[in-house]
Amino acid sequence: MIEPQAAGLAAKRGSRREIAAIGHAFAAMSEAARLGTSGIEADLLFHRAILVASHNALLLQMGNLIAVGLTIAHRVLAESFVVFLPMHEAVYDTIAKRDGDRARKPMHELLSQTQHFMNRHAQALARNL
Repeated sequence: MIEPQAAGLAAKRGSRREIAAIGHAFAAMSEAARLGTSGIEADLLFHRAILVASHNALLLQMGNLIAVGLTIAHRVLAESFVVFLPMHEAVYDTIAKRDGDRARKPMHELLSQTQHFMNRHAQALARNL
């Protein structure tokens, strides 16, 4: 609920500089994936930049909560970073196109697929214990 709304608002309210910051964070994520290095900092910057561009104080306050979830996801399943890179690109693309209504959908999809991915891996780990 938080990030899809933030993506929609970022597309409508974000300044050119704020949307460029989302793009730079995505580029850093792509470079980390290409190099096989940790992309956690770039991923955090990506999500925080969207919250900033939303110009919504309440959503911005949720940034710390989102950061905790991302950090855990990166530590538990580092490969999820590369798997979901194309979905991050879809989020950025819709925001950059200033399509607030459509920007919510790829963010929702990203979060939903990430949750399913984490659940599947948690179940597999539990079976192996």
